[in-house]
Amino acid sequence: MINMEMIEITSPALVVGLLIALTHGLLGIKVLKKGIVFIDLAIAQIAGLGLVIAGIFLPEYGWFYQFIALLFAISASIFFYYIEKIAPDIQEAVIGCSFVLAASLSVLFLSNHSHGSDEIKHLLSGQILFVTFQDILQHLPIYIGVIGLWFLKPKIRSGIGFYLIFAFAITSSVQLVGIYVVFASLILPAIAAKNQKNPLLTSWICGIISVILGIVFAVIFDLPAGVLMVIFYFVVTCLILVYNLYVKTK
Repeated sequence: MINMEMIEITSPALVVGLLIALTHGLLGIKVLKKGIVFIDLAIAQIAGLGLVIAGIFLPEYGWFYQFIALLFAISASIFFYYIEKIAPDIQEAVIGCSFVLAASLSVLFLSNHSHGSDEIKHLLSGQILFVTFQDILQHLPIYIGVIGLWFLKPKIRSGIGFYLIFAFAITSSVQLVGIYVVFASLILPAIAAKNQKNPLLTSWICGIISVILGIVFAVIFDLPAGVLMVIFYFVVTCLILVYNLYVKTK
């Protein structure tokens, strides 16, 4: 049963899920249009690698984790941008290989860690129900900045500007919800929005419904919220695509 206590506990998760749905709704459409679908996985994993390294070698400097993760993500974004310029035909392959390398290094660094398996699980699927409003406040300026720049400075949507704001957003998101939700929230709503009259609105609707259903079902059935959110992102996207197909053939 959902009661007031449950609502109070899960409200931070709902807020961060909706923030990510709104921000990723913007970025995901651009990613799909550029044909660099795996860039979110790669940058999320590379940012995660930065968190792993910071956690192992600088455990007493928790505040420094953000900087290290962001440094890794920005470096990867700049690298991918220049690959797009000098060798666009292999950019997606390079991005995929970078993801595999970062994932392998993360597993390697955590292989002898006392809580290595838990850290890997956290990195992949996140712990959104354990997010606090204090966590949200730390990352809120990033999301506000990305959304604000997207609408107020349209030029940021192209060139290296896009890669940089993408790195900022993904670095925050991977810490809050994990790599799986990051990928799902970027790509699946963008697929649902493809060829729509108002793609951004469709993307946002898909994301908002998926987040709410994922968190509600997680609370009711005591299941992992991140995993359920990914599943609902997939289900809602499929329903939108089926509905669109029905409307076109009607």
